Amino acid sequence: MRAEHLIAICLPLAVLLGACDATESSEKTADAAASDASVTVATHDLEPGKTAASFQLQAVMELVKGYAVADAKALEAKLNDPEAKLNAVDLDEDGVTDFVEVVEVKSGGVTTLEFRVIPSTKQDKPPAQVGVVIATITFSVENNEKLVVHGAFTDHIDHHADIHVYHHEEPVVYEHGALVIAHGCFFHYIFVLEHEPYHGHHHYIVIEAPHAPHVDVHVHHKHKKHKKHKGHKGKAKGHYKGHGGHGVIVEW
Repeated sequence: MRAEHLIAICLPLAVLLGACDATESSEKTADAAASDASVTVATHDLEPGKTAASFQLQAVMELVKGYAVADAKALEAKLNDPEAKLNAVDLDEDGVTDFVEVVEVKSGGVTTLEFRVIPSTKQDKPPAQVGVVIATITFSVENNEKLVVHGAFTDHIDHHADIHVYHHEEPVVYEHGALVIAHGCFFHYIFVLEHEPYHGHHHYIVIEAPHAPHVDVHVHHKHKKHKKHKGHKGKAKGHYKGHGGHGVIVEW
């Protein structure tokens, strides 16, 4: 299903969007926020490591069905908030919880959220090179009849294939060629809001070559060309120059 055909009517849209940013004071919004607050509590004991108990996929499914997160960026922030108790993944087993990026992929009428873990011992390398997808959630509308949300772990996480799979369906309605979504901020983001697919927001440190003479600090943004700074001397490999012992902070 083409995205441009998924023009949805949220009922009521004003209340729904108010619930997303916590600015609406209606009783319905308050009830929704209270309900979603419980989602921040782990659905089972959170255990550091690389098992299904290390990433609360079931709780994440509940988040995207409700009003607690408005978009992929907000979901990523929630995943990496220690107080939310959703993530204790430690792929490299160094005792430090790894960062989880959210990468949004669209293909046809299906949107997939990839949860990509960046091992804490590999912070000096670009996430695209060292990131490991541990779980996914897909969103689709089937036969113009039902909205389907499906969550599952990948082989990079120890899990039971028959138990640790999460599936949600609910009916949808088309009126005058438009998809009617009655609730759910995140559903509105996925199916209605026109946006560029979200591609993670993780900071990493580039370690400069030992022989490099001095430091240039550069900030890289997705979809923007790298600009060379004038007035710097010396040569170095890659996107950095630097004194020994200094790193270059890069925004990915």
